Amino acid sequence: MKPKIISDDVVELKQQYYADPDNVEVVLALANAYADLGRWQEAVEAYEIAITLDPENGDLYNRLGVVFIALDDPADAEDSYLRAIEYSPWDAESYFNLGELYRAQRRWSNAKYMFEKCLQFSNDPGERAAVREKIISL
Repeated sequence: MKPKIISDDVVELKQQYYADPDNVEVVLALANAYADLGRWQEAVEAYEIAITLDPENGDLYNRLGVVFIALDDPADAEDSYLRAIEYSPWDAESYFNLGELYRAQRRWSNAKYMFEKCLQFSNDPGERAAVREKIISL
């Protein structure tokens, strides 16, 4: 079970960040904490700092895309997911997230393609079954 993030955790992570602003792990932890608390704009800013520190880390772009979805900003979410795929073309989660975005936008052929790419890279049997159901439902 994931530990619950509280505001004190953010204060401690911010102190760590101020002490070592080039530590991408600390910035990522801070971004994740903001996202867990629903502090979306602060999460965006922290993920963008993390991306500046590690610009070819696809996972960072994927996480940023999730936050953009929470902010109801599908255009920036799409851009982030596409960058995630560019830097981590084997990451099933990024394909899945982009497929979900396209499904929500009723871009059926795009969604199907992304879900099929997700299947190509997913090793999780439960995830694979769920994705197959999504493809069938399109």
